[in-house]
Amino acid sequence: MKISNVASIVNTKIDASILTTHTYISTECMLPNCGGIENCSSIPNGKVTGFDKNDILLSNIRPYFKKLWFSTRSGGCSNDVICLRVANRECLPKYLYYALCTDKFIDSFSASSKGTKMPRGDKNALLTYEIPDRNIEDQLHIVDILGSIDEKIENNRLLQQGLIAYGLKIFENRSRQSKTDHSFGELFSFINGFSFKSSDYKETGKYKVITIKNITDNGFNSDNADKIDYSDSFAKSRLSIGDILLTMTGEVGRVGIVDIDNALLNQRVLKVVGQSSFFTYFALLSNSNNIKTLAKGSVQQNLGLKELSKYLIACDNVESYKQYDWIITKLLSISKENKSLNALKQLYLKKFFG
Repeated sequence: MKISNVASIVNTKIDASILTTHTYISTECMLPNCGGIENCSSIPNGKVTGFDKNDILLSNIRPYFKKLWFSTRSGGCSNDVICLRVANRECLPKYLYYALCTDKFIDSFSASSKGTKMPRGDKNALLTYEIPDRNIEDQLHIVDILGSIDEKIENNRLLQQGLIAYGLKIFENRSRQSKTDHSFGELFSFINGFSFKSSDYKETGKYKVITIKNITDNGFNSDNADKIDYSDSFAKSRLSIGDILLTMTGEVGRVGIVDIDNALLNQRVLKVVGQSSFFTYFALLSNSNNIKTLAKGSVQQNLGLKELSKYLIACDNVESYKQYDWIITKLLSISKENKSLNALKQLYLKKFFG
């Protein structure tokens, strides 16, 4: 059945002034690969599209990033986000959502895109896309299976957030008790990524390249990383699981923990190396807002290594922080489990929706 037979695109406008960073959704705060959403950093002026609980939000910019969210609350979204609302009792809203989470749909919608720098999908092509026509009982069965996987993924994500909050509390309490200041240049060594050329990238490449786009707030996402074939000239940019990264351009000060092996690091993202993975990660994370203020540039923010190296924090006995490295190990373990759950989810999506 065509999407237009069961759902429509919402065009109702509301005033953005009634929204918060929790209820406003833009393409920037939608995570790739149906990864959910983050709170937005700002709210625009004027009118935006209003959405309700159980609507389906789909980023219309660069649809190949697979940014979809099944809304759990009402709010407002930018004009670059398509809001779909199911109005047919023969189709469960979440059944439609899962049909749109498939590579089959994303490939079809991406093929309808127009534009080079910021390609946008064709809304008419979206509405004419056909999903499997099943009775409600079968839809419920599919939603239950996929929903249980999503629930476990979400629970793991919340556990990660809790661990990060716990780690920040430990680090900041110890910092308040410390009586000695040290510069980042004394505490860490920094390794910049490699300046890859466009010709280096290959769709069938064996190695993922980690760039600024792969580091989200308090996290790391490699699923939408571009690929290349390895050569010896890239060796200095090779990453390992557990490496700590810091963005130096654009969204300066974002911190991530590498959760895949044999990846390569792009230029303008730093690998930060310290005595303790816990200390390195939480020293950067706790000070990320202050690090951002060191950046310069009006069009695009850039952080210099010289300025970063001079940044001072209070800390004593860095070696003793190793007792908390288990928190980083646990964060990586949860990330590994979620990758396995996502792989299982993809198998079920392919089975149910082709």
